[in-house]
Amino acid sequence: MQTATISAGHRKTPEPRPSGSSYVNLGSGAPDLQSLIDNGSFQQSDPRTPCFMVDTYVRNRDFFGRQDTIQELDNCLLPSKTLLVSSQPDKLRVALLLGLGGIGKTETAIEYAYLRQGAFDAVFWINAADEASIDTDIAKIASRLGINDPVDPQNKAINKNIALEWLCEPWKVGHTNESPSRGPASWLLIFDNADDPEVLRSYGDITSSGAVLITSRNPLAQSSLVRHAVNVNIQPFSDNESALFIQNLANNKGDFDEAKEVGKRLGGLPLALAQMAGMIEIEFLSYREFLASYDDKEEGPDLHRNIPQPLRGTARGDISTIWALDQLSDNARMMLEIASFLCPDCIQESLLCKKVSLPDESSLYPKKGVKFRTARTQLIGSSILRHNQEKREFWMHRVTQDVVQGQMGTERRLRTFRHAVAIINQSWPAQAIGGHNVELWDMSEAMYRHVVNLKAVYLKYFSQAPPQGYTDFSALLTRAAWYQHERGESYRLQPLLQLALDIYLLPGNHQDFDLESDIRYALGAIANETNDVANCIQHARRFLDIRLEVAKSTGEFYERLARGHNEMGIALMMAGEWAKGGDSFSTAAKLYEQLPNYTKDKRSLALVNFGLALWLQGKLEEAERVLLLGLRDREELYGVMDAHSFRTGRFLHALGNLRFSQSRVQESEEFHRKALHQYQSTIGNHHHRTADVCHRLAQHCLLKQLYDEAFKFINWALKIWQVDTAKYKPEIARTTYLQARVLFAVGREQEASHSFERATSLRENLTHGAPIGREELQEADFDGLVTFWSR
Repeated sequence: MQTATISAGHRKTPEPRPSGSSYVNLGSGAPDLQSLIDNGSFQQSDPRTPCFMVDTYVRNRDFFGRQDTIQELDNCLLPSKTLLVSSQPDKLRVALLLGLGGIGKTETAIEYAYLRQGAFDAVFWINAADEASIDTDIAKIASRLGINDPVDPQNKAINKNIALEWLCEPWKVGHTNESPSRGPASWLLIFDNADDPEVLRSYGDITSSGAVLITSRNPLAQSSLVRHAVNVNIQPFSDNESALFIQNLANNKGDFDEAKEVGKRLGGLPLALAQMAGMIEIEFLSYREFLASYDDKEEGPDLHRNIPQPLRGTARGDISTIWALDQLSDNARMMLEIASFLCPDCIQESLLCKKVSLPDESSLYPKKGVKFRTARTQLIGSSILRHNQEKREFWMHRVTQDVVQGQMGTERRLRTFRHAVAIINQSWPAQAIGGHNVELWDMSEAMYRHVVNLKAVYLKYFSQAPPQGYTDFSALLTRAAWYQHERGESYRLQPLLQLALDIYLLPGNHQDFDLESDIRYALGAIANETNDVANCIQHARRFLDIRLEVAKSTGEFYERLARGHNEMGIALMMAGEWAKGGDSFSTAAKLYEQLPNYTKDKRSLALVNFGLALWLQGKLEEAERVLLLGLRDREELYGVMDAHSFRTGRFLHALGNLRFSQSRVQESEEFHRKALHQYQSTIGNHHHRTADVCHRLAQHCLLKQLYDEAFKFINWALKIWQVDTAKYKPEIARTTYLQARVLFAVGREQEASHSFERATSLRENLTHGAPIGREELQEADFDGLVTFWSR
């Protein structure tokens, strides 16, 4: 298709700015190589110590006992008073706080964190219930220490890497009478609720540099980080301890023997003791009255066989019979049931009084006012919920959640689940799939944790007999997945999106073309990033077919149709179909021009992709016309070398590639320098597109025999890709091959051979092909590994 078919696109375009130009001024805005390297150098700030990152929990003023446990933890975890280096290689300080649910593991860890915060330079609390929560909290460490990259302070993947580097080599700045001095730092990191030991496997490297405390119900967690962690078992309270604990919580000394009998009936389980003490307190019961009521109560059905039993044989019944939920008011019970489906560590109070369209029994739900406050008081007073007044958040024990969920009937559980989904859907920050707004990330992250919990609930209770005619949860999963894609956490999208698609495709669900389009669009994006050609084409084709059907039935063109052609073009390019891909991009660009409220920047991605398709076909003059047209579009709207969007950088990168193919090498380098400079001002120094241009500039440096600069650009690119070595394996292979060429050029034969062997091994793994000798391999053999826009 000829480039002339794309119009100049004057309709509804702002007047050109005075700084705009019809052609790129190569003499301006192209910093020298050293300036680019200096701008990319991350000058890390001094860590802010002491640092205490225990955000979710406040200290429990009613914490009781466990002095022997605290002493065991001290023996294992406290840093040496003669600490000369940050690590103590002769003593790995890793402890596992092990016990059944409700025994007090988290409470003991909280108390230990507060009790011993003065013994460590930094204390960090990590929610280890799932990988996404660990990633979020580890990344938060960099921000709390103040060592995150100021250019890209909210990049979770970058912050996680920076935090891990500090944890492996912790340091602080001390102040003496003479001057500040740098020295080793001590830290304590708590992995709470690590019931799936696999989520900790990748963090073993940090264990030699600090102290790690794990809380878990799973004995296998003992070897999740190191071969043998110190195992600290928490046991139920003795009868005497139980009596003292109940008397303290209930503010009712009463008869000690009767209090002992209450403790004996409840098996010494702290969670049960705390909640029954709350009931005794708010119902003004004596211990004798409580025991009489407890003995008269019929044994409830065994609704929750998976909950571990109390370790002591004196307990009456199992945990599912301990909580008398039928004694709660209807308002309090409904609030508790909603809370049982949300992330237990951070249930925002605003969610529980959210105005949403509710299913049956909505009139019983206390959305505000006296009913809400009364229900809240009952739940807090009975110790079923803990309240953080400063953050206006609730905390609910996971065992309590399991019990509440298990005691609901099937229909009530489904109604409550739908209610919880409606709350999170309506609380999610408004943004269309395909958008990118960092200002919404904090709120999205808070809601994402609830989506993870809702997904687990769905798989546990509804996956075998899924509800029909209900796609709201599918829509919520899609929004959550897109948020992770925005944050660069694309490897987390697949399970969320696959479940979203499975739910959408269930028989009986109504057709929602926009929802399916969004799911297919996101699945195609993942497949593209993981070089999964077959799935990329499958989802892109379905996405486009849906949009064509909608256009045919309505007679109207929408943005999703243009995007569908662009995504189809990307899929075809992945398959090496340059010409067909180019046709799709050209169609997409023309469809964008037909949209209401069209401005020229809407066609930017389609044009830059079209230009690259023409370049790869060897149609260099046509590629030049398309790429310069797209760059002029952006200059007219935003000025030369704008910082509005990385899309300008994509045009500069593509033009650099084009000029190189035209043997205009100096202009090629200048375009690539400008591309890197533009990326630094928009997406920062750690984005994978930044790494793509660093690779190109390293090639220029090799040609000019600027070997030191070449190594700096290569190391910069490789460091970016180390964030996800599986995802970026093609890029790592290509740049490692380039590294080998530079090493050979400077005579470092042994290092060069090592890099070459690693590059060829990665390539063979990716292509499943036979080994190729050093003499036969060309740079093009590695270029073909990466997606077209990264070349």
